[in-house]
Amino acid sequence: MMRTANIFTLMIAAATMAACQSAGGGGTPNPTLPVVDGSGNTAPPSNFILTDVSYAHPSNGDGVDQTFAVAATTMRLGVAPNGALSLRESVRGSFDDGNTMFYDRDMQTFTFDISSGDVTMEETFRNVILTMPDPETTGWEYSNEAIVISSLPSAFGFGAEYDGNPNAVDSYLIGLENSEDEDDQERLTALQESVDRYLTDRDFFTYTSNGVTYSHLRLNNYATTTNYTSLGIWFDQTQADEASYGVAVFGLPTPRYEVPRTGTASYAAAMAGHILQNNNTQFLTGAINFDFDFTAQTMAFTMDADIAETGINGRTDYFDYDTFTGSGNVYVDTFFGEFISDSDESIIGELEGGFFGADADEVAGTFVFGNENVHGIGGFVGSNPDATSQQ
Repeated sequence: MMRTANIFTLMIAAATMAACQSAGGGGTPNPTLPVVDGSGNTAPPSNFILTDVSYAHPSNGDGVDQTFAVAATTMRLGVAPNGALSLRESVRGSFDDGNTMFYDRDMQTFTFDISSGDVTMEETFRNVILTMPDPETTGWEYSNEAIVISSLPSAFGFGAEYDGNPNAVDSYLIGLENSEDEDDQERLTALQESVDRYLTDRDFFTYTSNGVTYSHLRLNNYATTTNYTSLGIWFDQTQADEASYGVAVFGLPTPRYEVPRTGTASYAAAMAGHILQNNNTQFLTGAINFDFDFTAQTMAFTMDADIAETGINGRTDYFDYDTFTGSGNVYVDTFFGEFISDSDESIIGELEGGFFGADADEVAGTFVFGNENVHGIGGFVGSNPDATSQQ
């Protein structure tokens, strides 16, 4: 079955955004050039993650300085003169690999320090889209608008003073609301509609900074809500003959003694990644459903994987790729499993993850799969709908 979704096109004020072709082409989204301000300066990387499941402190109050556990899986590809891609190295990440992501509350920045085989990603991002806060918690009358506009002010015609300043955005919008000027009322309505489109009309877009292409993701194709985990993907071709694709999954791990030792639980997860086949790459998306038996320390799971292709009209089409069936074991606060394609028994894979949240409310991890003709990598985040501590 094919699913379609519209990609929202950013309207950047006083900035230039043009399409440039990424190596490999195919279904990988075409990136845009870096945002440039009126002085010709390139904007710093921002919005590494665009999901509904980004950083939200468990208290649902203000964020705190926090270091997250990270698992990163990557594949390093050779790029031939004709653009054909070939696998050079693939690494499935573990949360024990020592990668980190640090959130600085005062600066509102996320700093990733990732090393995965020969691939590294050391970047600081500002204004990652947060889970949309409750107006009663923040005191902002326009919570969605405050978060989104302050994260990308130039995209909505706002100046630099609103960058990372949701309070200022909220105050501005309240001023429009209280104004008796008809133009102000129309601008308020237009901004609300723009933010709504921004949050609902696309699945991902990409842009390039310092030679690295960052993809903004939404996981709404497969409904899951998480408070303690999130993921992001990236693509890097700073060398003409080599390209790197990566997935970073991060979260707040469950203390070992809080992971259940008895009983059962199910989790619904969304996943995203990259797939290499026919000398080309495509964006991988889908869902994973887990069933855990903590008494037996075993698990079983199924994966439904789709390929996303973006057409020239900006619409993303989703094509069924394959389904996989797997099983494995639980090792106190982590789990490991193997899986196989339901349509081609030569395509096999490995999946590794851990439990997150106060009471093992969520799961997150990475996977790889393939045979001699195809290779895929990805990450997943998911939640247990019956978790008692989930917000």
